[in-house]
Amino acid sequence: MKYKSEATVDNRYNNDAFDTMVELYYQTQGYITSVGKSFTVYEPNHESGLHCTLSMIAINEQETVIVSPYDSLPGHVTWDKKGNIKMKTLEFFEHYFRHCEGYLRNVQSYQWLAQRPMRRVVALLWPEEQPVNDNFIEHMNKRGVDVLTGRAIAEKLITYATSGDTSAFPDVQALRLIAIMSRLGFVNIDAKPVSQRLK
Repeated sequence: MKYKSEATVDNRYNNDAFDTMVELYYQTQGYITSVGKSFTVYEPNHESGLHCTLSMIAINEQETVIVSPYDSLPGHVTWDKKGNIKMKTLEFFEHYFRHCEGYLRNVQSYQWLAQRPMRRVVALLWPEEQPVNDNFIEHMNKRGVDVLTGRAIAEKLITYATSGDTSAFPDVQALRLIAIMSRLGFVNIDAKPVSQRLK
C-alpha cells in the first residue's frame, strides 16, 4: 500500500466550532495540534487512489493522538434491532484510523510520529441520547478507540477558562468568551443537557 501527501493550502481547513473546541481541549493540556492534512491511499484494487483527510493530530512528549471529531454520529453509523452497532460501522472507523496510521508510518517526514505510542480518539458532540451514546462508547473502546464526549470537552474548557490561568492563550477568543460568560453567570458546568431540561 502506498501513501502520497497532498498540498494543504491552510492548516486550519475549516472554521467548525466543535473542531475548535477539540483542538483547544488538547492544546490546554500541553499538546501541539495540527488539523486537515490531506493524503491519498493507493490500494491494490484502487489504482486511482482513495482520498483521505487526517482530521486532527495532537502530540505531546509521550504520545501521538489521531483525533476524528464529529458533530454527531456519522450517517453510516447503523444499529441492529438489539441496539448493537453493525459491523460496517466498526469497519469504517477501523479503516480510517488504519489509513491515518499507515500514512504516518510510510511518509518519511512523519515517521517519527508513528515511532511512539499512538492513540485513536473519536471526539463526539452528541450528549443528548445517553443510552445510545454509551453503547457507541462501549463498542469503540472494544476496538481500541477512545471516545471523547462534547460534554467532557466543554467541562475541561470551562474549568480552564475560569481558572484565571489563560495567559498562555491570550489571543484565543473562544476561551475569553467562556471566561466572560462565566463571570456574567451564563456558564454553569453542572447544568443538565438541554434534552433533560426540557423533559
